[in-house]
Amino acid sequence: MVNPRVIVREIVPVAIAPGGRVTLRGDGFATTPAQNRVSLGGRPLRVVRATATALEVDVPLDAVTGTVLVEVPNAGRYETPTRLFVGPAPVVRDFEPPRAAPGARVVLRGEHFGSEPARVQVLFGERPATVVSVAPNELVVTVPQGAETGRVQVTAAGVGPVASSVDFSVLQPVSLTRFEPRAADVGDTVTLTGTGFDPDPARNTVTLGATRLRVLRATETELSVE
Repeated sequence: MVNPRVIVREIVPVAIAPGGRVTLRGDGFATTPAQNRVSLGGRPLRVVRATATALEVDVPLDAVTGTVLVEVPNAGRYETPTRLFVGPAPVVRDFEPPRAAPGARVVLRGEHFGSEPARVQVLFGERPATVVSVAPNELVVTVPQGAETGRVQVTAAGVGPVASSVDFSVLQPVSLTRFEPRAADVGDTVTLTGTGFDPDPARNTVTLGATRLRVLRATETELSVE
């Protein structure tokens, strides 16, 4: 019987934070984890699980970017032509505003975002957002159409996705369907009905001509103004 030669066809993911876990897919691996010797940039990695076609390995906290070498005694060795990128995972600390409608801009604050928009992906649920600008500690994105309330996920330089600790609330686009009463005196209360309002009265701006009205109460579908 001739055993298949050792080869790594795929690394998943291709970028990882220190302390993460990577799967190597290929052929010729030993089915006993300890019989596979895996190293990254010359540093040994612990093989957690093994089959003839896949290895799961832990990336140590002191690991650095490098090529992956797999050695199976009496079977062969293989070094990947591409490197596994090891870098810090992005951190999402907060976002402003905490709720908005599709098309609105949102600022995400945190760490390790990088500086290249092309290397950052932001998801609202399963919908990708447009990345407007990137700084190491701040992202500006546009809420995508079809987004739903939930955690915001960020992937930077291939590391991630990392989710926010709290949900982002997606509001409906602002529309005004009616207001009652149709006529009122100064100081009277008027109720506006529609969609996309903010439940925080202070976050809604209502004007009558050029005069700003005071918002007394608010829900997502109704505003009471003076």
